[in-house]
Amino acid sequence: MPIYKTKQQLVLVATSGDTGSAVAAAFNQCTEIPVAILYPKNMISPRQEKQLTCWEPMGKAFAVDGNFDDCQKIVKQAFMDTALKAKYEFISANSINLARLLPQMCYFAFQSLRSDQACGFIVPSGNLGNAVAALCAKRLGFPITKVVCARNANRSLVNYFSSHKWDPQPTLSTLANAMDVENPSNFERLRGLYNEAELWASAAAFSVSDTEIQQTITKVKSSIGESVQIPKNLAEILTQSTITRSLSAHLKALEAALDIEF
Repeated sequence: MPIYKTKQQLVLVATSGDTGSAVAAAFNQCTEIPVAILYPKNMISPRQEKQLTCWEPMGKAFAVDGNFDDCQKIVKQAFMDTALKAKYEFISANSINLARLLPQMCYFAFQSLRSDQACGFIVPSGNLGNAVAALCAKRLGFPITKVVCARNANRSLVNYFSSHKWDPQPTLSTLANAMDVENPSNFERLRGLYNEAELWASAAAFSVSDTEIQQTITKVKSSIGESVQIPKNLAEILTQSTITRSLSAHLKALEAALDIEF
């Protein structure tokens, strides 16, 4: 039976700077589904803004007077608005969409199976999608000990693990602007995955200042030079590597654990 669309589909997404442009790029050749991107005005870099605003006519970016949390609040309100839902069939993107977390979860599952013993992960975290994916893999039974969220000066999650109270504060603007999120939507998923005692045992968080970020960038740049040279024979190196040779075995283990087929 043919399926007829009765409403205009629309991808509506909030971004803190990086991934919104990836969504617009993915739909750039799709002439039937437009993309609307909300980003915090004056809180992303000029390069990030150029990446977000170069996808018209199908991809339109809107600067919001506020922070990423405000952008995300607008998106959630739109999804719940009766009048808008009557007109549009909304499609979510980025980590607000569970489909984004599923392939990320497989990455952590795969990496845990490569280790000879249970391992932990340190995950740079803004809206917590990647960290939640890691904790989903842990919940499924993969050998993951602890997931540690690396945060910038926005300390809501750090304070939660130290005080056991969730109390988001106004978002601070930092050098790591893609992580300028004080009230991440995926925190709700964390609470759904684990009770509080389990969460405190399974995860942790720490924050770094802009000064520490600057010092680390300077240190890394001085140690590797202006750029990293990728070997011309990279394909040959990968083909001969232990990782590639053992990929099939790891995928078989992952397939068995998830009851899926690659």
